[in-house]
Amino acid sequence: GQELVQLGATADGEGAVTTLNGEGKILVQLRTMEDGQGMVATLNGEGQILVELGATVSGGAVRTLNGEGQTLVQLGTTDQGEGMVSTLNGEGKELVRLGSTKNGVGAVAVFDPSAKRAPGILMPR
Repeated sequence: GQELVQLGATADGEGAVTTLNGEGKILVQLRTMEDGQGMVATLNGEGQILVELGATVSGGAVRTLNGEGQTLVQLGTTDQGEGMVSTLNGEGKELVRLGSTKNGVGAVAVFDPSAKRAPGILMPR
């Protein structure tokens, strides 16, 4: 029969599981990253990673990408264990960051396309 699931190892000798569609293209990868943390990636039919879900030293992380491989949204934890969300444009420049200050107060940072801090703009309801 047709191979739809692969069990194997990464180049670093870590475990890996891959699922394929009927055309033999990778759709899902479960693997261990270089730092020993787990990662799940979902791909489109063209073999481009669109979503990554994984573990980091400080907590969980989610990243969405466009079909060109650029990150659009990152969600995770900071080194201090606080939650953080960033949105980026198609060129990889951060536009908005939601998180908290060192004092634990909620914070929003807005950036212009050149990655410089910009005044915040309130969205209409």
